[in-house]
Amino acid sequence: MSPSRSRASDAQRTAVLQALDAAFAEGRLDHFEHFERTRTATRAKYVDDLRPLVADLRGGDDDLGLGAGREDDDDNATTGSPRTGRRGARIGIAVAVAVLAVFGGVVAASVSDGPAGSPGTDKWSAVTGEVGPGPLHTLDGMTQMLAAAEAEFGGQDIDTLGIHGDRASLMLEDPTEPGKRLIYVFRGQWQESNFDSHPAANTFRLSDIDPGVVVAAIDAAPAELGMDDDARTSHVSVYPDALGQPEFVVNISEGPGDPLGQVTVGVDGQVREIREPR
Repeated sequence: MSPSRSRASDAQRTAVLQALDAAFAEGRLDHFEHFERTRTATRAKYVDDLRPLVADLRGGDDDLGLGAGREDDDDNATTGSPRTGRRGARIGIAVAVAVLAVFGGVVAASVSDGPAGSPGTDKWSAVTGEVGPGPLHTLDGMTQMLAAAEAEFGGQDIDTLGIHGDRASLMLEDPTEPGKRLIYVFRGQWQESNFDSHPAANTFRLSDIDPGVVVAAIDAAPAELGMDDDARTSHVSVYPDALGQPEFVVNISEGPGDPLGQVTVGVDGQVREIREPR
């Protein structure tokens, strides 16, 4: 009789999703690969469904809680560990929006004209092509991007959404061909990039995303992670939670190539999980 398969825990699925986000931010996965693996990880039921998704990215998966003898890693998520914690804090949206409003005047032109550069510090400008903060991480830029998505996709359900400083990308079902997933990329406007023929597990609605909540999470994430003043947002990943509402994972780095820290926030602005840089 073959040994029974180990059920994947929420903590294990989250760890894999965050590893995939980090690999995408570092350029080791393209849009299609990231969406494909993210979709698989989101609906994975067993640990051995998760292992292949990171096997070629990390050189080993034991640190993600997927190794032999580590069948359930939920205790780390609930009791806290050096890398993971949960807090019952609510992010102050009004404060975050007020701080970010300083940048609002240049957002409209930046989004329309194409990608904008990262902040002008030597630490961030030294690496050409580094995915970093930009206009879509401001309130005005994110509002415009989401408004364009609402206009383009109407009330369609969304599988995943990634918000980078100078672009965004999402996956959804093709309304003309059920089961076929389409990938779109936003750089001033939404354009189809690729497709994935496999069905998704859970979805969310764009109308449930409050850009103020997301921008507040971006603003508060460095402090939540205890990072220094040079920390910048790499990207925000939006996934459906168990109730079909969007959940926001803010990925923060202290410099190009540095490990990512992550703060997960619910649709209500409540911090759900904190993972310090690995």
